[in-house]
Amino acid sequence: MREQELLRQIIAGCDEALLDAFLRRMDAALRIASTKLQTGDPIWNPQEEQLMVDSVTRGLSPELSRKAYMLWKGLTRMSRGRQYRFFVEHNASLTLNHEPDIVTELPEGPVSCPAHIARAVSSVLGREATACASISTAIDELIADHTPYAAVSIDSLYDTEWLYSMIFDKPVYVNSITPTGHGPLIVLLSKKLLSHAEVPIVSVVFSVASHEHGSLAQAISVLSDNCLNIEFLRLKKRPTEADPNGLLLFLDFSGSLPDVAVRASILQMQSELPFFRLLGFRESV
Repeated sequence: MREQELLRQIIAGCDEALLDAFLRRMDAALRIASTKLQTGDPIWNPQEEQLMVDSVTRGLSPELSRKAYMLWKGLTRMSRGRQYRFFVEHNASLTLNHEPDIVTELPEGPVSCPAHIARAVSSVLGREATACASISTAIDELIADHTPYAAVSIDSLYDTEWLYSMIFDKPVYVNSITPTGHGPLIVLLSKKLLSHAEVPIVSVVFSVASHEHGSLAQAISVLSDNCLNIEFLRLKKRPTEADPNGLLLFLDFSGSLPDVAVRASILQMQSELPFFRLLGFRESV
C-alpha cells in the first residue's frame, strides 16, 4: 500500500473518531442545559472554559497550541450555542434585554428632526415633522420624552457608522431606513422597537476583547452557527481605560426578532461579549 493511501486511511479514522466525540459532546451539552435551566446556573463559565483550554493546549508546540486553542474554543462555543437555544425554546419566562421595548405598532406622534430635512421627513414618513437645530438636539428631545420620534438623514447604508456611534449607548432604536427617492435615506429613531418587517434586518453593536486573538471570529461565528447571514459590518476604534485597543462593531444580519435562531444568537452574544446592544430592527433597503 502506498504511503499516501495509508495516511488517508489514518485521517479517515481520525475523522470518524472526531465525529463520534463531537456528537457525544453536543448531546452532553444539551443534557447540561436541561440541568442548568432547572438550577438557574449561567450557561457560560469563562474561568472553567479557560482551565479546559489551557489543559488541552499545554505542552504543544506554538503552532499546534494555537490551532488546538481555536478548535476547542469553537467546540465550546457551539456547545454553549445548543444550550442557549435550549433555553430559548424551553424557558417561557426568558426576556432578552431589548424585548421589554418591543411593540407591534408604532403610535402616532411628531418627529423631531433637523430643519433642513423636515419636509423630506414629513413626505417620506407621513408624520408631522418638528424642526430643531441639530441631529444631537433631535436625539436629546427623543431621549427626554419631548417627542416620540427623531429622524436623521444619511447618504447611504455605508454612512450609518457616525449615526450608530452617536446612539450605541443611548436608549433609542432604529425602526426604519427609508429612501427619499432622490438620494438620501431617512432614519426613524424611537425608544420603542417595532417587531414587524417584511424583509427583516437586525442591527446590533458589540465589542470584543482585543487582547484575545480570534475573539471577533468567535463572536461572528455565533450567527453562522444559527444560519444567520451577515449583511453589513463596520468597525470603529473605541479605546477605553480597560481596553486601549478596543473596537466597536456595528453589524446587520438577516433575521426576525421572534425567531428562535435570532433570539438564541442574541442571548449568547449579550451573555458573553464585553458589550452588546440591539440597535434596531427594520426593513431591508
